[in-house]
Amino acid sequence: MYAACALAGGVLLLFAAVSPATQALGLGLVLAAMCTGVPVAGFLAGYLILGRWGSPVIDGPVPTPRYVPLGFVLCALLSPTLYCAYLLAFRLLR
Repeated sequence: MYAACALAGGVLLLFAAVSPATQALGLGLVLAAMCTGVPVAGFLAGYLILGRWGSPVIDGPVPTPRYVPLGFVLCALLSPTLYCAYLLAFRLLR
């Protein structure tokens, strides 16, 4: 679930990479969103989704492990890595 949320954040970063509004905002704001905003939002989305729909129905209120450190590492590494790959691909294709 964390990887899926990180990939969704990567898609948002793809739109930020190709958007002409990115030049209007400036590189500093885009880098801040890339390094902090999108990975943290992806992590929180995964955490909340697992909390809501990740528990088994048969066992009842027994909480399932959410693997918080692994989820944070996945979101913190995958989204910025995808953004850098997008930038590299667009630079090479021009």
